[in-house]
Amino acid sequence: MPQYDSRIDTSTAVMTPSEAADYLRVSVRTLTRWRHERVGPRWAYVGHQIRYRRADLDAYVDTRTAEPVAEGDQEVW
Repeated sequence: MPQYDSRIDTSTAVMTPSEAADYLRVSVRTLTRWRHERVGPRWAYVGHQIRYRRADLDAYVDTRTAEPVAEGDQEVW
């Protein structure tokens, strides 16, 4: 798997599925499955190729961010 080069300004650039998978630390197969299930980050066709914007990947991670539970605030199941 190619390594994501953090020195490249990808805030407005697009990434291949391989680059996006590396950025999110998931497999390309996981991204493919998410696209088919329509549960992953936003993506676009550029020509006939799938591309991801870094802003969309970051937004996806932000929607999955959870706040820690404070001690004493835990629900009892």
